[in-house]
Amino acid sequence: MTAQTLMFGIGATKAGTSWLHRYIALHPECHLTTIKELHYFDGLEAANPITRKVVPLTRELTRLESNHADEPAAKHAARKLRADDLRRWIDVVAQGDAGLEAYLGFLRARAGQARLIGEITPAYCMLPETRLRQMAGLAGRVRFVYLLRDPLDRLWSHARMTAERSPAPGQSFGATARAVLERLLAGGEPALSTRSDYAGSLRRLTAALRPDTLFTEFYEQFFTEAALRRLCDFLGISYRAGDLETRVHAGRSIAMPEDLRPALLRFLEPQYAYVKTMFGTLPERWQANMKGV
Repeated sequence: MTAQTLMFGIGATKAGTSWLHRYIALHPECHLTTIKELHYFDGLEAANPITRKVVPLTRELTRLESNHADEPAAKHAARKLRADDLRRWIDVVAQGDAGLEAYLGFLRARAGQARLIGEITPAYCMLPETRLRQMAGLAGRVRFVYLLRDPLDRLWSHARMTAERSPAPGQSFGATARAVLERLLAGGEPALSTRSDYAGSLRRLTAALRPDTLFTEFYEQFFTEAALRRLCDFLGISYRAGDLETRVHAGRSIAMPEDLRPALLRFLEPQYAYVKTMFGTLPERWQANMKGV
């Protein structure tokens, strides 16, 4: 059997990682758990102990284990599988930094003869070099996948997601999303700012990882057979056609406030410049937005 690949999908946020998770999870040669974003390694880096994450996980487990009378068999099986994953994951999380072997065991459980195991947590693109090196040494064959989306489009999608998750009382969705952008330009919204930092992520990734272990692709060019074949070759799995037309978790659609575009592009200019220097040729969407910088 070919050596099993340990894959980390590390971002970027709102750049196709949910689609990637679904594609890998449905691939017959791969095994992913029912929990998409484990947040294990960024949890180890957080100021608060990772064990604090046990509380929300336990709440979800309690909901799943409550009475579900007369539910269809398929739904019952899926719920039981999710509950089992959560129960085992809570045990791993509670161990904190001492749980690396348990973490790997969690990924490998039920994997059988799968050629690939792993997880996808976009927040991992913000990890320091030392943690990335640790992850790269966890198995004999480790691979990282990083997708990049046009900075302005990615930021607007992230702002809309933030607005959906934290609606402002008495305010329309559009006004709430605009307020997110205004706070960002005023120096707030650190989550959006940090995850917009392609330059910082790429510097850390290229410093910590061997080039042959890092797959990077533009979101705008990813949903093609050619790109998917390159990904499968990189991961050591057979090519399998994917649904290239359907987007996953696309988010609520609304036009970006045009009066904020110039300031947002100035904020993002270092990202456009760094990625262009690193990759040379950029997708048309990136080039079109760069003209406004």
